[in-house]
Amino acid sequence: MKLFRGLSYKSCSSFGLSETHGFTIGQEPPGIPSLQNLYPHYELVQSLQNSPQNILQQIASLPTVDPTPLYQETLQLELAALLYGMIVSSYYWNTETPSTKIPANISIPFLQISQKLRRPPILTAASLHYHNWKFIENSGNFHVNNFQALFTFSGTKDEENFYLTPMYIEYLGTPLIDACYKLYSGLENSNKFQVIEALDAFKDTIEIMTKTFKLIYQKVDPKIFYFGFRKKLKSFETGVIFEGVSENSEIYAGASAAQIPIVKYIDEVFNLNKNDEFIQKMWNYMKTEHRNFISYIGTIRPRDMKEKIIELGAVEEWNNAIEKICKLREAHLKLAYHYVLAPGQGKDQKGTGGSSIEQFLSSLIASTKLGLI
Repeated sequence: MKLFRGLSYKSCSSFGLSETHGFTIGQEPPGIPSLQNLYPHYELVQSLQNSPQNILQQIASLPTVDPTPLYQETLQLELAALLYGMIVSSYYWNTETPSTKIPANISIPFLQISQKLRRPPILTAASLHYHNWKFIENSGNFHVNNFQALFTFSGTKDEENFYLTPMYIEYLGTPLIDACYKLYSGLENSNKFQVIEALDAFKDTIEIMTKTFKLIYQKVDPKIFYFGFRKKLKSFETGVIFEGVSENSEIYAGASAAQIPIVKYIDEVFNLNKNDEFIQKMWNYMKTEHRNFISYIGTIRPRDMKEKIIELGAVEEWNNAIEKICKLREAHLKLAYHYVLAPGQGKDQKGTGGSSIEQFLSSLIASTKLGLI
């Protein structure tokens, strides 16, 4: 439990989050499956960067695995989700025309794994960011320069950094968890000093996160992203049929920044962007523990926050925090232009999650500004 001025809150660790690393995990995720039957899948995913010519045949010949022994090993189950997610994307996007019927030997276990994790059966940001890395040096230095991706489609450092830099930015947002508790307890206790201190922590931390976006520009070439591995991250917009499970065609969203929980968390803290349809859709693609924690934050949020901020005389600090959130959104929009709109010359205006990028992000910036007092 977290105690602030007589108020008791559930700690983030009680939801499976890290006190020191927030939404990210501080320990290295496993890189090799403990289930021997998954070794062929592991070896196939390792070979994807070599663009094997007979990939569809290789996938179709993989053994059907019973994933139930992994149900008590969460990190191993997440590794299996990552492997199957990359295999399914490789099968679906092997040619310009999607191969929409996923064979039963892959479909059945992937659906079981996804149902256990309570996420849709597609490669998600949760898999690519949190469960696809290892330390370069075992120093424990949690910095993007000390991370290496376990698996990529292209074998490029650009792809590695496309996954690892956002995870590092999210790690930098860890202080926002305590700042939320401090803000809420300060409002409940009418403690102006505590409220201002918390709002300043939001302002400063979000500014650090936004400035760190520059690492993406430094580490990821737009052409390698757009014309290389981006396709494998896209939505199954034309539908997908998981043979052996259902003959119905389903549509799923690809890995998207909108699936990263720290931004949704910030919105929840300040009661922002509650009615955005795409954000609500992406909610289901986040890890269950992340959804549970963010939902909890919504239940403990004080009523009439803006009125209390005005009463305490903390309007300037509140607005400073909201403006930094807008800057974070604007930085995301600039990234989208640099990595999608510009290289695509306006032909493909959709993000990997399936949203119309410019329209979606611009509307979020506008609705975030409604949080100003």
